[in-house]
Parts: sequence; C-alpha cells; structure tokens
Amino acid sequence: MYCGKCGRVVANGNGFCETCGAALIPASANPHLNSARAEAVRRTRAKLFVIIACGVVFIWGCIALDTPAIVVLSALLLLTCFAWDSARVQFQKKLLTAVAGLLLVIATQISSTALKSHQAAVATRQRAVAEAKQAELAKAEAAQKEKEFLALTSRQHLDAAKRLLKMGASQADIELAGRHLSMANAEDSIEAKRIKASFEVAQAKANQAAAAAKAEQAKKDAAAQAALNELLRISMAKTIENVFLDKGLNVDVNAVGPKRTTLRIKYIFVSKVFAHQMDKYPELFDNARKVGFTRIEATDGYDEVWTWKL
Repeated sequence: MYCGKCGRVVANGNGFCETCGAALIPASANPHLNSARAEAVRRTRAKLFVIIACGVVFIWGCIALDTPAIVVLSALLLLTCFAWDSARVQFQKKLLTAVAGLLLVIATQISSTALKSHQAAVATRQRAVAEAKQAELAKAEAAQKEKEFLALTSRQHLDAAKRLLKMGASQADIELAGRHLSMANAEDSIEAKRIKASFEVAQAKANQAAAAAKAEQAKKDAAAQAALNELLRISMAKTIENVFLDKGLNVDVNAVGPKRTTLRIKYIFVSKVFAHQMDKYPELFDNARKVGFTRIEATDGYDEVWTWKL
C-alpha cells in the first residue's frame, strides 16, 4: 500500500509510514490517495513520452543537421528531458521555451548551411585563381622555351637533334628532333645528313610501333565487342523465349552455333503459317542482325525447318 501523505510504498500490515510517520489509511477510505496514484502514473507516462520523443528528434537531428545545429539541439533536448516534469514552471512557458529552442536550432542550421556555401564559393574562386595562375605560368614557360629554341644556332640545333635521337627515344623526342632539324641550315654537311637519316629511321620505327599498338588495341576492342555481342545474343534469345511463354506458347529459343550466331526457335507446331507470321516482325530480324546473328532457324525438332539468312 501507499502512504497518503508522502506517497511512499509501505509494507502491508504497518499502521504508520516508515518515512514520514503518518498514520496509514486504507485506500478505500482515502480518495485523495487514489487521485495521487493516478497523477503519479500520468506524470510518469508523460515524462516517458517526452524522453522517447526527444530521442527520436535527436536521431533525426544527427542525420539531417550540421554539427553546430546538433550541439544546440542536444542542449535543448537535455533541458526538455530534465525540466519538462518540473511542476514549478507553467506548461505555457515550457511550450514557449521548446518553440524558441527549435527556432534557435533552425537558425543555427541556416547559418551553418550559409557558411558552408560561402566557404565552398571561396574555395572555388581560389581554385580558379590558382588554375589561372598555373596556366599563365605554363604559358610564360612555353614562351620562354620557344624563345630559347629560336635563339639556338644551326650547330646547336644539330647537336640537340643528335642528343634526342638516342636509342629508345620517345615519340615526343623524335618529333622535337625533327623540329630541330628543320631549323638547322647545314643541310649539305655530312653530319647533318647522317642525323637526318637517323631521324627518318627513328620516325619510321615510331610510326611502325604506333601502328602496331593501334592494331593491337583494335584487335582487343574487336574481341571485347565480339564477347559482348555473344552475351547480347544469348540475352536476346532468352527475351524472345519469354515473349512466347507469356503468350502461352511452349517455345524454346537459343543462340546456337560455334559463336552463337544462329537464333534457333524450336516449336512443335512450326509450319508454313508460323513462318508467315514470323515475316510480319521485321524488327526481330533487324535487332538480331545488330547483335551479330547471321541466321534465324525455326524448327519443330523433327523434319520441319525454316531458315532466314541475315
């Protein structure tokens, strides 16, 4: 049972409260005790609801808000959890405090978003300025190199070409050597002719290597495309089979052959009528041709076979 004065739990059989010393009155004889119990239960439930609601709001805030707004929201929720049950503060004041806190959270979030946008804009401008400066430096460096290149003598151009045409020269070195040779005037000298001959040999080898690399890449691309087309043919056969099955027809469709270039349609009722119906769908033949099918075959699995070459 409960004490009617302090509300403490008292063991049954005691005549007085062990906490406050008040005489115990049975609950049936003390209506105020029942009212106190109901009020205590109501306040406990209300506080539990507030705590759960604050927890849900905190989780949402951690997901949707920035760090400054989360800090303000956390302070507001802690204040709400510990102060909401206070009887000394009126409900209207509690509600106004909660609304003011939410407005503060919203204002903090707006300020944080605006600050992040400003920082992003500043970073973008700084990056653009840095890229512009880098481009200017690269342009100035290229102009300086071009000036130094044009200032070389014919002998220096020949020496530079000779250095560039060493064993294993890259395509860029060979092109630069050719430019040096074009600027040299000593075309009748034996050394110039020898360097020019070396340049032509190196250029021929570079062109041959580039052509071989291009051919190899084209071969790889063709093999990759062929493999992809084979997968597309298998997929197309499965799609066509599903179309027949959706119409209630027991049809098997497969991509067959060494490279799966034959689209085989197996249906027990294949006939002249079936072949005639097939001719009414030219898009089927066009799509089959696009993925690499060279032949469409319709058969009943026995003697009836109709073929279309694509």
